[in-house]
Amino acid sequence: MLPQIRTLSGLTNDVDGVCVAQTMADAGYLALNGAVVSTAYDTNGIAILGAAQIIRIDSVGDDSLVTFTVTGKNENHNTISEDVTGANAGTAATTKYFKTVDSVYASAATADDVNVGATLVGGARSATIACNWRSQDFKVGLGVNISGTLTSSVQQTLDNVMDASITPTWSDTTALNGLSASNIGNIAFPVRGVRLILTAFTSGSATLNYIQSA
Repeated sequence: MLPQIRTLSGLTNDVDGVCVAQTMADAGYLALNGAVVSTAYDTNGIAILGAAQIIRIDSVGDDSLVTFTVTGKNENHNTISEDVTGANAGTAATTKYFKTVDSVYASAATADDVNVGATLVGGARSATIACNWRSQDFKVGLGVNISGTLTSSVQQTLDNVMDASITPTWSDTTALNGLSASNIGNIAFPVRGVRLILTAFTSGSATLNYIQSA
């Protein structure tokens, strides 16, 4: 199996990176007009983050009766959607991680301005590496290269990562958990998927190098 690489860098910590302050007079879609929005792939604009992150929705007024539906793609490019109850003069957030945001829909008029962006709270996730778990002599070598100030971990799962309808259960690998400096490790038993996550980030990047025996 050919070596694979996953890099997490350039995380977004921007309160209005997806949608800049706007008040909704009625139910409808917020304009995607923040700093991370690009029209390169869609003339209506798509918010593209450096890695899959949690999306935050900041309300100036009381939007506790408003449901915001965030739709986009996760780290594995699967379409996802989540309903988020608005906050009362505060911040609400998704529980899912979005690599892109295609739309944000408000179920009703907002009390005042609303901003939508990404937060460093919860860290970030890389795309999954699908392992050849059927290999008779399963061995995986892992190396994490870190620069800057961050904390990363390598996770593994026994669930079918090729089935988008399944939400895998992930566990940290023992040797590569909570890293703030570069390190190497291995997995000596069959797993179906591996990924890199950031649990804390100030600056820099983390790169996972993966190689599996044939």
